[in-house]
Amino acid sequence: MRTWSATEPAPAQHSQERLHTAAVRLARTLPSSDTPPVVGVVRGWSRADRDRARTLRRFLAAHGVRSTDVTPVPRRAQHASGQHGPDRPEADLLVHTGGPGPEEAMRAAALWRLPLLIGHPGQHGHPEQDTLRAYRRPVIAARLAQGQSELGVREAAVIPLQPAADRAANLLLDEEKITLPGDQPLRIRLTDNDDLLQVDGPAFGVRRVRALSLDGTWGACRLDVDGLPARDVREGLHMESQPGRLHLLHP
Repeated sequence: MRTWSATEPAPAQHSQERLHTAAVRLARTLPSSDTPPVVGVVRGWSRADRDRARTLRRFLAAHGVRSTDVTPVPRRAQHASGQHGPDRPEADLLVHTGGPGPEEAMRAAALWRLPLLIGHPGQHGHPEQDTLRAYRRPVIAARLAQGQSELGVREAAVIPLQPAADRAANLLLDEEKITLPGDQPLRIRLTDNDDLLQVDGPAFGVRRVRALSLDGTWGACRLDVDGLPARDVREGLHMESQPGRLHLLHP
């Protein structure tokens, strides 16, 4: 049963078919108690995103699988009020339908601690139909002094809003204390193979650490997450790598 638009190029059609088939197969393997498992279809806001989500939900329904629409987590205060964070959908598995915004889908999956089925970027080959790769990735967890938190799946940055070289902050990289000038940003990335944070700053170059803490003596800063502004920071923050929090599956 074909479930894609006739206007899509052939490689994209094949990828969508594999994704839809994998979603059905995974849903049938999920444990269920009184009610059947539910697949959360993560979609963006564009018409193309809505069309892809609608096509997938029809495919799932035709195969007896329950589903619900899930929109990406809005950027706002995220208090650790429960095990799975705020606004957790009634779903057992998330599926990203493609198009822009995979980072938003991955952040949602990590926040809610749900597995995410997502197409592998750039892969349009023809593997065996039953091939399904599953693995876990770390995330960057940022906790602010006021109690809010953010999750990043690729990178983060702390940028002074009033840069001044003489306004130094105290930075703790694991157990090492560093004085950090307040005129250049602090950039943090996830490393490829060892679940560490790669921290890049003007005062110390590049370090690989498990956690860092920055006090509030820089004054007002902006926290960017995965390339987008997330929130203003005024009273310091703590960041750490959380290994294995993001559970990804690729068809």
